[in-house]
Amino acid sequence: MSHGGLQEHIRQNRFRRDLYDRLSTTIINVPALRDRPGDIPLLADYFIQQQAERDQKVAPELTSEALDFMQTYPWPSNVRQMHRLMEQVMWSLDGDRITADTIKAHLQEAA
Repeated sequence: MSHGGLQEHIRQNRFRRDLYDRLSTTIINVPALRDRPGDIPLLADYFIQQQAERDQKVAPELTSEALDFMQTYPWPSNVRQMHRLMEQVMWSLDGDRITADTIKAHLQEAA
């Protein structure tokens, strides 16, 4: 929820003003994922490992071409989009490598 959206919730009595006042003493600005491409390999690996554990599988390799593509993709829905994408790729993956073509195919399906 953005700051503006939260203000509207306060006006509509759907979020407590006193709680907002306590929480608003510390504001953390996190840049969009597209503005921090160095985080993409770490996040992708984390999501792959997490899904592999849940599925009791060996985590596949993310190819360098896939990582290169992911680091230039704009990620309009930020980290949440990458998390969903990695889950979907893992569910349908037939093999031990995630390629750039695999990533692109899943992004096209979601569009």
